Amino acid sequence: MKLLEGSHRVLVDNMITYLTTPVPKNKLLMSFGDFHGSTWTLAHDGNGTLYIALYLRCKKSRLVKWGLMDQLNNYYGEENVVDELDEELAQIFGSEPDVVVKHSDDGKWRDKELTKSENEKLENLCVKYGSLYKVAMMAVFEFHFEKSNDDELFDPVKISYRDNESLYIAGTKDNLSVFYSMWLETEDDLLYGKLFLKEFADAKKHHRNIAGAPSCDYFTKRPAALSGVKGAETDDEHRVWVVLSLFRKHTDTKPEVLESTTDLLLQFRNYVHYHISCSHAYIHSRMRSRHTSLLKVLNRAKTNQTDHVAIKIQR
Repeated sequence: MKLLEGSHRVLVDNMITYLTTPVPKNKLLMSFGDFHGSTWTLAHDGNGTLYIALYLRCKKSRLVKWGLMDQLNNYYGEENVVDELDEELAQIFGSEPDVVVKHSDDGKWRDKELTKSENEKLENLCVKYGSLYKVAMMAVFEFHFEKSNDDELFDPVKISYRDNESLYIAGTKDNLSVFYSMWLETEDDLLYGKLFLKEFADAKKHHRNIAGAPSCDYFTKRPAALSGVKGAETDDEHRVWVVLSLFRKHTDTKPEVLESTTDLLLQFRNYVHYHISCSHAYIHSRMRSRHTSLLKVLNRAKTNQTDHVAIKIQR
């Protein structure tokens, strides 16, 4: 099994390139997508300030209610969080992003051979900004983790983080449940996805060393706990529902635990789809291998053609 990165690798690499090469004369403006369906923009104003903007699928007003700005200020520093765009920035971005942070470039990385420790510092700095999506969504989980740790029960909360797919958080008596509504496009995706999720559900039965991991269940019908949620997706033959039950040690709001749990929860959907794609690739490679082997057998079965001898008949 392969885990995906929690930061945006394309943005990280472009930040490193920008911070280690001569400053471009023109204003930089680059846009990227990600596995979460969000859009990122990397830009600088020509005055030594680099801006990272994020357009989310989830409504910003709900994130602000759950503590988005406090989370950003704690992680990046209040001076590096852009709350409102001025006229120049509004002109650069065109439309107003949901989240904007900035980094003041002092030029200390430019035009020189970096040592190993300097390379690590630069990489960590860029990864920090490349984790903006995770940091923004940490506010959602921290808010509800605190309620759950205080034994406060609450109805399922819907987070629309993708088109046609959502994530739900519900506080129950003994734990906190996270529901995923996943859309599997094709019949093959549905088959591989169900097999893969069944392995998740059965893993704790067969491996004692992961007894402390969250329990995982999947359903083809919407769980009863979500029946009263406004706007919840309806059942469909291409939709599966996954439930992760988190315990107190997973919902601890210590920074390192909160970041790790948030990262894994946000990557779970992409993790499943990544391995579905890997299953497709594996099956296709096996089919090509069998096809090649069969051709070799058929070629060996061919009889050797005899040489034709021309015979001249005299009359």
